[in-house]
Amino acid sequence: MKELPQGWSTTTLGKITTIRTGKLDANAASPDGQFPFFTCSETPLRINSFSFDTEAVLLAGNGGFSIKWFKGKFDAYQRTYVIEPTLVHGRYLYRLVSFVLPSITNAERGSTIPYLRVGDITGAAAPLAPLPEQKRIADKLDTVLARVDACRDRLDRIPALLKRFRQSILAAATSGRLTEDWRATHHCGTGAPDVDSPTTRNVSLGEEQLAVPETWKRCTLSDLINKKRPLCYGVVQPGNEADDGVPLVRVQDMENGAILIAGLRTVSKSVDLEYKRSRVVAGDLLVSIVGTIGRTAVVPSGFEGNIARAIARIAPSANVLAQWLDCWLSTPAVQWWLLSSSREVARKTLNLAQLAETPVAVPSLDEQLEIVRRVETLFAFADRLEARLATARKQAGQLTPALLAKAFRGELVPQDPNDEPATELLKRLATQRDNAPKPKRRRGSATLAASIGDSSC
Repeated sequence: MKELPQGWSTTTLGKITTIRTGKLDANAASPDGQFPFFTCSETPLRINSFSFDTEAVLLAGNGGFSIKWFKGKFDAYQRTYVIEPTLVHGRYLYRLVSFVLPSITNAERGSTIPYLRVGDITGAAAPLAPLPEQKRIADKLDTVLARVDACRDRLDRIPALLKRFRQSILAAATSGRLTEDWRATHHCGTGAPDVDSPTTRNVSLGEEQLAVPETWKRCTLSDLINKKRPLCYGVVQPGNEADDGVPLVRVQDMENGAILIAGLRTVSKSVDLEYKRSRVVAGDLLVSIVGTIGRTAVVPSGFEGNIARAIARIAPSANVLAQWLDCWLSTPAVQWWLLSSSREVARKTLNLAQLAETPVAVPSLDEQLEIVRRVETLFAFADRLEARLATARKQAGQLTPALLAKAFRGELVPQDPNDEPATELLKRLATQRDNAPKPKRRRGSATLAASIGDSSC
């Protein structure tokens, strides 16, 4: 630890706090909810709750190691530690425990659920400022960390905004609004697939009616599939991986309309040969039909492989772009239609016949190309924003520990030479402890365990 400012002292949490916790009791009832409770478990079964009326740092020392400052009446449970300040500023203590918590949790133990002992907490090194400076530090941290929290809250709202942005792009693309200006300057009446369905302004998706331009043709997905490569699902039993095998695309390998090629497993060439009907090539569209319904991905250039049973392959006919179908199938209205058309078997499943009946509106090939170009441009912009968001969130996540470290190096607020040194505070604490009556413990009782100083449970 860096040399502390004049007037500061290095001590341990055990010397400036009183730490208490609950104990296991096989016959204890569940919490009655009389007071707010703090525990690392959402359903603390067979654990005695102990009521407090104090101000303290509450530390869940099991699993998540969450921390909270609480003042008033509350209940605490097993391995929830109530850390009460002793002649130390309460909010300073709260920030101090937050600061030393990473070093405390390095002492975690347990084969399944990591946990802390009281001794892990009491033995943690604690830089102690003079009492008046403790308040100045606590006040300053409350102010600056509130701003950090507000910044993080704003950043946390951006992913939802980006999701709505992408959805609005798809909605505009599949309703024709995205290319209104393009249609006004181009001849758009030809080039759509030759199907028998009449032109219309509406596409019916169950209870939803989607308005599309009159020049777009209404049909079903089955009308848009290459007849030589019919709609199909993939490998039922993939078997063991093979070093020289064929890449296999599973549902988890599809994300944001693309295949995560780096993480693909393989199937043997014999299995691939058995399921040669479901081989995929560049320009095919994949749709998940089991478990997760409606996730899509376009097969990229240069890729050849096979697909799992939970995926359907759509090989578009000559006048339809896979990227256009990807836009159409990814819109919220069509996603709802696919999900509502699925059936619950062992898992939610959309069979191929239902998928083939998906209503689709199709613009001319030229307009499809223009729509795809604009969607990709706007999505690339959203991707750049997402990358910048990730950087900003990482930087925001580093602010709190950096500010705490600065505070407990004595660099956050100025020192006052007139403040009583922390060593005098520690002397008073030691005298108070020496003169305090020793708590009486009864063997076998389910009473509150009190731990003071450097003892451990």
